[in-house]
Amino acid sequence: MDQQTAARLEQLETSMAQLTKNAKRWKLACAALGLGVVGVVTLAVGQLPGRVLDIVTTQELRIVDADGNMLVKIGQDDDGGTLFLNNTNGNSIFEVYGDRQKNGVLMLSDNQGRTRVGVGAAETGGQVYINNAEEIAGVTAGIDESGRGAIAINNEAGTTQISHSADSEGGVMRVYNTLGAEVVEAFADENFRGLLAVNGSRSGDRGTIIGSDDDGGAVSIFNNDGMKTAWMYSSTEGRGVVATFNDTGDQRSSLSSDADGGSLFLANEQDVAVVGHFVDENGRGVLAIRDDNGENRITLHVDNDGGAFMLKNAKEVTIIEAYASPEGDGLFIISDRTANTRLELVGSIDTGNIRYWDAASTDSAARIESAEE
Repeated sequence: MDQQTAARLEQLETSMAQLTKNAKRWKLACAALGLGVVGVVTLAVGQLPGRVLDIVTTQELRIVDADGNMLVKIGQDDDGGTLFLNNTNGNSIFEVYGDRQKNGVLMLSDNQGRTRVGVGAAETGGQVYINNAEEIAGVTAGIDESGRGAIAINNEAGTTQISHSADSEGGVMRVYNTLGAEVVEAFADENFRGLLAVNGSRSGDRGTIIGSDDDGGAVSIFNNDGMKTAWMYSSTEGRGVVATFNDTGDQRSSLSSDADGGSLFLANEQDVAVVGHFVDENGRGVLAIRDDNGENRITLHVDNDGGAFMLKNAKEVTIIEAYASPEGDGLFIISDRTANTRLELVGSIDTGNIRYWDAASTDSAARIESAEE
């Protein structure tokens, strides 16, 4: 070995010994300061670009900018791990942590650090809320205790104004007024049919219901006391019906159709139809005025010869009749309570005449004819 090579080896051995001695000093100093070996190496040799560490264990990790302002903080608390991101103004804009029930929470904030969006988890499912400028939830969405989705749209004070949800029959939509009363509901009824309810403005009492049944569509209208006052629906035969009710819910009128045509009936307080306007089996119009038992007392109708009028007494005896003869002449007849004709007025092309009967003799009538005859 030449002299020059031996000198270089001796110099290298001296340098290695010095590095070993220096490293021991750093380890002792770092141990006194509570730093790990990784810190010793970093302090000894400076930055190590591209170096990858498999595991870093610490209770809190902070990332700062060139001025020392914290931008990221990873730590922990009594409920679990935490992650906070700050903007360059020092305001927290992104937060992830566990709540007191150990559920995950994600918070997004504006540039002033005011929470705008929250995402969380609970035993029933996920939850999302969106805040307004006053940090009051304007929209919330989540899962209810039955495992069904629910969305609420709130006003500026956080009071729910519209809600969308689901129940055992289907979807549900509700609209509330500023007093907190439900004024509109749309949902499926127990028979899985669509139903729309428009309610009272203050108490939330039912106002109008639009729905359907086995026969077709139906509309019900209620008064302020919750009593049904009008009802529109389809009959079993598929015909339209409109019914009105009094303030205690008793039906008082019916506008409908039957096999012969349209009909209108009005009822009294005993729920008896006392006025009827309808079409008879011959397709002709009839107007009937009835007593409190529903018996016809006055009838306006049409027969084969023309219009007709009949008036009955309480014993169902026709005592007044007016109609057209087969020839088209007018007749007016007044009878007694036993249906015996007592007075007859007849008009014809040639003349008019009056006949009347004495009670003692019903066989021959006295007759008054026109002077010309």
